[in-house]
Amino acid sequence: MTSERQDLLYLARNQNENIPGHSDERRLWWAVLDRAIMDITANLEWLSDGQGILAETNRWFNSDEFSPGSFLWVCEQIDVDVEAVLKLVNKLRVARDTAKDSKSTISELHAQNQIRWRV
Repeated sequence: MTSERQDLLYLARNQNENIPGHSDERRLWWAVLDRAIMDITANLEWLSDGQGILAETNRWFNSDEFSPGSFLWVCEQIDVDVEAVLKLVNKLRVARDTAKDSKSTISELHAQNQIRWRV
C-alpha cells in the first residue's frame, strides 16, 4: 500500500473514531471508497470477472452522477476532496502498471519498500 493510501485510511480512522457524531454509516462509506480504490488499482486479471469489476469501478469513479452511493456523493458524505482521491487513484494505477510491466510481484514491491501494507 502506498503512503498516500495509508494516509487517507489513517485520516478516515481518526475522523471516524475521534470526532463526535461520526456514525457507523460514515465508516461504511469510508469502507466503500477504500474497496473501490483497491478494486480499481488491483491487478484483477486472475479473476474470471476481473475486467467486469474494473469496468464497473471505472464507471463509478468517472461518473458525474450525484445520488446516494455515487462516487461524488460518497466523497461528500465523508468530507473527502474528490480531486485528491482521483489523484491518489492515478498514482496507484501507475504503480500497478509499472509492477505489471516489470513483472514484479506484490511481494517484491513490498520488499523493495515500493508499497506498504496497512498496519
